[in-house]
Amino acid sequence: MSACPGQSMLPIPGDPSERGPWPVGLRTVVITERNMTVDVLYPAVVGSEAGVPNVVYSIRDEHLPPRQAAKIPDEDDPPQPVRSQ
Repeated sequence: MSACPGQSMLPIPGDPSERGPWPVGLRTVVITERNMTVDVLYPAVVGSEAGVPNVVYSIRDEHLPPRQAAKIPDEDDPPQPVRSQ
């Protein structure tokens, strides 16, 4: 993939199961008018992850009722580490 003139691209792993070179940010937003809590994942600035602990994100554990979550084995819901910024 070519970049815009003057820009350089970070190396992308050939195996899609490997972590890519970009950090991911996580913000939790509370929308009181709708009684909702929303996690927003976004591409963070490279280097902004320095000194920030990983947050492990699980769709099964965070967003499913317990009866539904129990149907999904661990191997089908690997933890997704992201950064909280």
